[in-house]
Amino acid sequence: MKREELVVLREEAMNLDGMEPHRVGEMWRDRDKREKMLASTWLILHYESLHDGHWPEVMPEEIPSHGGAYHHGPQEIPAIFAAEISSRIKECGRDGQLLWDYYGDRDEPWNPAPEQFRRINRALEYCSGWRRKRRMYKDWYQRHYKAKAVAKTS
Repeated sequence: MKREELVVLREEAMNLDGMEPHRVGEMWRDRDKREKMLASTWLILHYESLHDGHWPEVMPEEIPSHGGAYHHGPQEIPAIFAAEISSRIKECGRDGQLLWDYYGDRDEPWNPAPEQFRRINRALEYCSGWRRKRRMYKDWYQRHYKAKAVAKTS
């Protein structure tokens, strides 16, 4: 798999400006797989500031607090996104580590070997979307990619 075949390039996610909590949520709920993966990539790239409770490029008073049963304050919302993406990446094991190495909050980008792109895409797809996958990562990708291979041969 060539670098051009990577679904979301690191540079593309870095160029997303003005991402607010509601926009990331909309992208994660989107039907388009690529939009979901782009939102997850953005969360990984900005993990450190999210983990510290700061939404990049947004003043804390501009982040709406959520009432109702959850009562999240402005600093909790970025931390919740960071915890969720971190947890999903850890579920992916070695593929998750490759994903983190490629998209993680780094000054110098890491260039994976061509055979690693498939693993990065697979882990990113698993980590993307509003809801978590119902299956563990290994079981999910075996069933998911086996189904795609069967569909291609039919």
